[in-house]
Amino acid sequence: MKHLLIAANLGYEDSMKMLWKHYSCGHITKEDLDDTLRTHKAAIDATKNFQREEAEAYFQQLASSAQL
Repeated sequence: MKHLLIAANLGYEDSMKMLWKHYSCGHITKEDLDDTLRTHKAAIDATKNFQREEAEAYFQQLASSAQL
């Protein structure tokens, strides 16, 4: 559980999904889940910037034009 919490705090989406499942089974507390959710969101927000979003849109456009 500790490693899932660490990974989720660093922004790893799959760990966050696994933690939701563990929460519903009663393996972690609501407080732990809430804290992890806040730090997960902060990590995701910290990696966002205009250039990265622009590059992602460009590559998605390339991929869609290649499929035609």
